Amino acid sequence: MTEHFSALLFRTSLAGSLLGAVGTAYFLGGLAGYVRSPFLNYSVAIALAASTVFFLYRFVLAARETNWLGRAIWLVILLVLFTETVLGLLPPTARDELTHHLAIPKLYVEAGRIIEVPIAPYSYYPMLLDMLFTPWLHWNLDFVSKLVHNLFGALTGMLLYAYLSHRMNAVYGLLGFFFFVSTPAVLRLSHWAYVDLGVTFYVTAALLCLLAWREAEQPAWLALCGLSAGFAAATKPNGLVAALVLFLILAFVLASRARSEPKKCVSRLALFTGLAVLPLLPWLVKNYVQTGNPLFPHFGWLFASDMAMQAGAALSYADLGVVGKRRLLYSESWWEIAALPLRIFFSGRDDLPQYFDGVLTPVLVLLLPWAFKGKWGGEKKILLVFAVLDLAYAVFLVDLRTRYILPIVPPLVVLLVYGVFNVYL
Repeated sequence: MTEHFSALLFRTSLAGSLLGAVGTAYFLGGLAGYVRSPFLNYSVAIALAASTVFFLYRFVLAARETNWLGRAIWLVILLVLFTETVLGLLPPTARDELTHHLAIPKLYVEAGRIIEVPIAPYSYYPMLLDMLFTPWLHWNLDFVSKLVHNLFGALTGMLLYAYLSHRMNAVYGLLGFFFFVSTPAVLRLSHWAYVDLGVTFYVTAALLCLLAWREAEQPAWLALCGLSAGFAAATKPNGLVAALVLFLILAFVLASRARSEPKKCVSRLALFTGLAVLPLLPWLVKNYVQTGNPLFPHFGWLFASDMAMQAGAALSYADLGVVGKRRLLYSESWWEIAALPLRIFFSGRDDLPQYFDGVLTPVLVLLLPWAFKGKWGGEKKILLVFAVLDLAYAVFLVDLRTRYILPIVPPLVVLLVYGVFNVYL
């Protein structure tokens, strides 16, 4: 990559990893009983403020790095970000804000430490982003948590801008930024204190750093790829799936070189794996100590424990899988179930689980046939393979909700912009 946009991609990914490191430190301090510690709380606030300043500085510079068309797109992005920020100043009202992402941290604040909440199985999920929400609940500024979530969406747009600006030019970089932040599901989530944009940022950072490493083969890119994948896994369970998909893609890339340099390939895979496990490890240890199952409430059949027995009835419905649930609840035909991967782009509706509880856009897939013309075919295939595998997991193994597959939106945005570029040419 050229120095300018390569540095921007690296620094944006690094900014996210620093936020992840601060969140992990807060989690460890919270386990030790320091949730109300001024040092920990102000460290989170300073890290978030620094990341916000970094984004604003780079976003303002982006307007100076393009022509009149790029500036027009930049102004539309600015309007979207400003609107989301204003909406983020309102009190939290979304369901999962009040029952999960703000409720559990509020219990931590009241207890002064991170405690076990057996009544809520989802409290055992990795909650990295929720750690960045907790200081604001301590200060009775719960709405700031919505702005924190919005920041991760904006940083994801910056990642896309950096990558696409290098591959084409700044106009296409801003176009990718716009396509991402204007996706209906992203628009809706950007003013909620959820964690899905955090997962999306870390997965996108890991994926684009993997592509950068594939081109330059610099260890720093691979290290940042592994860390970002680990922070994705430490944010939400679907982040762990994305990390596993990235591991498989890296293993496939390395397999083609294994004959000529086998030791180097093994060491690179070990570097990625070690750094990816590092951010997730504290959450696994906590769950193991509390329940005997590091992946609780999942895989109870593998890790027998009293908690697994208690949760068995609650999880039995989840064991049906998507096909069984949709036939049971919605009486969908086999062809409707087979068409799920396409339906989610065309027929999503907010607040209706049958229609994926969210809206994407068919634009993300309509130009795919034109995306693969020209150069960088290997990168395009990696982006598509990641999107297909991550979507397949959601379709066949979990409740199919739009926000669960949000990490596939950035790679599809990249392919969409390639399609626009090729059609325009």
